Amino acid sequence: MIGIPCELTKHREHAVRDKHTLRLTYTDAVLHGGGMPVVVPTSGDCAWLEGMFDRLDGVMLPGGEDIPPSRYGQAAHPTVTAMPDAQFETWATLIDLAVQRRKPLLAICAGIQAVNVALGGTLIQDIPSQVGPAVEHRGNNPFDSHHDVVVDPAAALGRILGRATFETNSSHHQALDRVAEGLVVTARSPADGIIEGVELPDHPFFVAVQWHPERHYSASTGGELSDTSHRLFTAFVNACRF
Repeated sequence: MIGIPCELTKHREHAVRDKHTLRLTYTDAVLHGGGMPVVVPTSGDCAWLEGMFDRLDGVMLPGGEDIPPSRYGQAAHPTVTAMPDAQFETWATLIDLAVQRRKPLLAICAGIQAVNVALGGTLIQDIPSQVGPAVEHRGNNPFDSHHDVVVDPAAALGRILGRATFETNSSHHQALDRVAEGLVVTARSPADGIIEGVELPDHPFFVAVQWHPERHYSASTGGELSDTSHRLFTAFVNACRF
């Protein structure tokens, strides 16, 4: 049973219209890997979240809106569209529990950024204006941008993927800046140095990536699973079995 926290969408006028959303690609990927996805709502009740977490075998953090810059001590760049504070608090609680209780965690896109901030790191708020255009990390639609990624073959991610270099999709305008203490960088975009993967080396399975492996497979759109995505989701679900 793999918990996936939702995105929280706040209605501008009526709180009764607030809603949770979760893209089908994430649940499809967990199902394809042999897991059972469990949707975790935003909640400020830490005791309830701990009880929910205890029933789970692992957690997958999805993509989403930007992490609130106030959470890492910065004012917001004009390009930032921040997720609600309550959503980030829920994600951060799940991250902390995964670290403390040593349960498997896989984080994707905004998920890797949430991991870094929750553990004390900071973010580049806008790659085009703060790093430069050497690599297009986000195009006009979810399938526009692709670039090479170099992976440390000795890291858990490198061993899982079975290769040191590959091409992946890309759909983000933010990235990790100062890496949180304890996290180890495992993958980068070679053309501009943007961090594409981190992990906790002393954890049974704690892997975070900046790209979207779940978009390489979606039963709802007839997509096909790439070899790297298959390896990543299979390794994650297998880690959740023990």
